[in-house]
Amino acid sequence: MAGPTPKPRTARRSLWSLPAGRYFGIPVRLHVSFLVLLLVLGFLQLQESGSVVQAAITLGSLVALFGCVLLHEFGHALAARQFGIRTRDITLLPIGGVARLERMPEKPAQELWVALAGPLVNAVLAFVFLLALGVAFFFVPEPYGTFGVQTFGFLSLANLLLFGFNLIPAFPMDGGRVLRAFLAMRMDSVRATLIAARIGRILAFGLLVIGLFGNPVLVVIAVFVWFSAVREAYQARILGKLRSTPVANAMTKDFLAFQPNDPLEFAFWQRERFPQDEYPVVSDGRVVGLLAQKDVAGWNRSRTEALVADVMRADFETVQPGDSLESVFARLVEGPSSALPVLEDSRLVGWITLDRIRALLGGTAPPAPQNG
Repeated sequence: MAGPTPKPRTARRSLWSLPAGRYFGIPVRLHVSFLVLLLVLGFLQLQESGSVVQAAITLGSLVALFGCVLLHEFGHALAARQFGIRTRDITLLPIGGVARLERMPEKPAQELWVALAGPLVNAVLAFVFLLALGVAFFFVPEPYGTFGVQTFGFLSLANLLLFGFNLIPAFPMDGGRVLRAFLAMRMDSVRATLIAARIGRILAFGLLVIGLFGNPVLVVIAVFVWFSAVREAYQARILGKLRSTPVANAMTKDFLAFQPNDPLEFAFWQRERFPQDEYPVVSDGRVVGLLAQKDVAGWNRSRTEALVADVMRADFETVQPGDSLESVFARLVEGPSSALPVLEDSRLVGWITLDRIRALLGGTAPPAPQNG
């Protein structure tokens, strides 16, 4: 409605959302503000109608609507799965839902299907609820028939609106991603994003002008679309820079390395002079492991015989100087390490970290791919 995310951002998201189960292997979370919205609307409806039953019906309809939003997000997630892209989680917010993909589809045609899958789910749901409305109208006796007509009519109309709204050709709606996918079939993806974002800003300006003549909802949507388009364009430039920059331009040769037979006590005292999140462990010029700062800091003085080899991690990834920073950034965010050794002909020639990449980008980093 409205995907690699830096780990601190993920932590903040988890702090303000609650787990609501796991479906199709995908964790679902409810943002705290979503639960607050339900409580507030239930209370207001109870005050207005004075009926617990009416308040329950209103809340039930709202929960059913957000169930449709959840199915919309599963449409994105399951379509992405067909292309080998996993979904980290789906979060329901008061403004809709967000499916966080591990990465964006590699091909424009794949992004097209992933973006269309959500609205198509709403189209199918609208048809199903329309059929249910007909059954309730013609075959269900009163008073249940009227209740069914109202409920299914509301859900059918709501899904039609979700279908149409999400196909508006502007970010962050799915229509903006559909437009980008079509453009990317004919040009570079960064340029396609910039053009789609420009179209989104033009659309936002038009909605703003119309909204100023008495429709405040359009004004809110216009502002939302405008800033989303600006954000997408900004991220596209960042990704373009990552894609065109080799590791050699961002790696550092100024780092501390240890040998497997170094006493852990030695590493403990050296870590304050050379603070790093991780240290490469080198033997005869070849990297044989990575030593985490937390393992060094946790050195027990009673274990004076402990060696670096005793606590280093032997399972690690490496990169080459010619690799693009785009792929390296994703690996650093998703993997267990915030730094990777740079090898050339199996020899250690550099050290690449998240901080180095962020510094190259002016302190920013692209967020996780999302489908709304």
